[in-house]
Amino acid sequence: MAATIKNYTIPLRKRFQRAAPRRRGPRAVKAVKDYLRQHCKTDEVKVGAHLNDALWERGITNPPAKVTVAVVVEDGVAKAELEGFAYEEAKKIQQKEEPQSVKDKLASTIGAKQHKEEERPAAKEEQPAAQREQKSPTP
Repeated sequence: MAATIKNYTIPLRKRFQRAAPRRRGPRAVKAVKDYLRQHCKTDEVKVGAHLNDALWERGITNPPAKVTVAVVVEDGVAKAELEGFAYEEAKKIQQKEEPQSVKDKLASTIGAKQHKEEERPAAKEEQPAAQREQKSPTP
């Protein structure tokens, strides 16, 4: 199916005006997606990197009152980008699998070798049990 390109000026102020200040940014993003779902008649809407930056540029409490976007609709997917820019997918921040402890961070900056659990001596609980057996008197 052929791709169609449309330009929309999306009013955002009424959607986030009565929201709590810390909810205005996310509400503005939802307003853009809802508006484009309704006008482009698609189920999936993707927000481009430049449009995302424009929505979040002034922080979570002050999104813009309106934005002008260019939308490309292909195969039931609407890809929205700020007018004047080509669509570029927004980058998602990848989280580390396991957060490092302060000890591990310090060791990596210094360059020290990290000890593995296998190399550590036996646990303290096992040693006293062995000592108790040796010290216990026989009746």
